[in-house]
Amino acid sequence: MHDVIRDAFLTMAEQMKPGNSTGDLAAIGYEYVKRHGVSAPEKLLIIAHGIGHMPLELPFPFLSLGLSGSKGFEIEENMVISLDCLYFGSEFGPCHMENVFIIEADGAHSTYSTPLELLGPR
Repeated sequence: MHDVIRDAFLTMAEQMKPGNSTGDLAAIGYEYVKRHGVSAPEKLLIIAHGIGHMPLELPFPFLSLGLSGSKGFEIEENMVISLDCLYFGSEFGPCHMENVFIIEADGAHSTYSTPLELLGPR
């Protein structure tokens, strides 16, 4: 399950390019996990937001996560965007991945170096 969620996350990150919309990312993730047989794909929650003065900053006037947040926003070069991917549909517990990306002309580049793998007892 973790590997499929991780690969869905990476597939969404590949689409974070100038001109694309963050509003399309949830559908991309949903279709990926559904196609790969993850149970309850509708329990995948995707949030893409900027990094700034507020915890979930979006480029809209009168900021809120309501309908405007769910529609997403157009990705522009030089944006700094956090992509949150949370899956709550597993009997094993939730799976959560979040990286911060800098958007460049050729796509999103992660600011994190930690690999997206399960880290258990060592």
